[in-house]
Amino acid sequence: MSIFKNRLLNALILTLAWFCTWGCDHLGNETRFLDSGFQQDPGFVMVSDTTAIVPAHYYDHYENNIDDWTECTSSGISLIDSRKYGGESYWMGMVDSCGKTREFTASPIGAIEDSTVLVVFSSRNAMLNYYVWKVGQSAIPKMASWQGEPFSLNTSIIRRWKNGNFLFKRYNEFALLDTAANTITLVTKEEAGWPDNVDDAQYFGDDLIAIVLYPNKYSFSLVRNGADTLSTFYEDAPNDYDERHEYFSGRYIVRMQKDGWCIHSIDNSWQISRKPIAVYRSPFFVTFIEE
Repeated sequence: MSIFKNRLLNALILTLAWFCTWGCDHLGNETRFLDSGFQQDPGFVMVSDTTAIVPAHYYDHYENNIDDWTECTSSGISLIDSRKYGGESYWMGMVDSCGKTREFTASPIGAIEDSTVLVVFSSRNAMLNYYVWKVGQSAIPKMASWQGEPFSLNTSIIRRWKNGNFLFKRYNEFALLDTAANTITLVTKEEAGWPDNVDDAQYFGDDLIAIVLYPNKYSFSLVRNGADTLSTFYEDAPNDYDERHEYFSGRYIVRMQKDGWCIHSIDNSWQISRKPIAVYRSPFFVTFIEE
């Protein structure tokens, strides 16, 4: 046998061995389905003193010889009992909203009124895709075109704003959703009408109600239209005092505490409950025990 034929035969043997090795590794690394599940996601909107709406999704769980992972199959909202750890689910509404990659990303959720919320599912392209969702009913899909360069709203808060619109706020960035014109536009703080020196603000009807902090950032007032103080919540700062924050969740106020977020109700005369009606530690509510 010539040297050329020997070299050709050796090359053929090496090639076959490589294919065999590759094939064995490939077969050993096949994707295997493990199980399916349901997961509550960070965020909530209070509906009543005992219930809350939370974002949630279903997933499939897979593995191979290298890793294991989950893929979103549907996402939406769930009405839960806010008095119990993990929150017993009373109702769930889901849509196929995970995207082409099947990867789940947390969806901002904001209160519209009573048991109706606005849920954002996509904001990374020229269109804003969102749903208006009332507990017990099917989601109503909506779409708004971005005016100018869009930015991701995944870490934004959603606030009811004047004229039936919604304001998205992420740090010092603002975007205004015009529900009549179906547009969403980047705006400045001044264009949005966001007041100075407040922790949070939201329209209730025609009135802009703001949470105004006291100098120690532990006591605060509810102020209407920048002038009328409706109520004040007083509390001495603890010895291990650190910076605190308060924000709206529908007609409730959420206060950052050492052990979680405490939710306080607001009655019809704008008085704030002294004791919290629920405690939230992301991504779950915890059993609240009155002292």
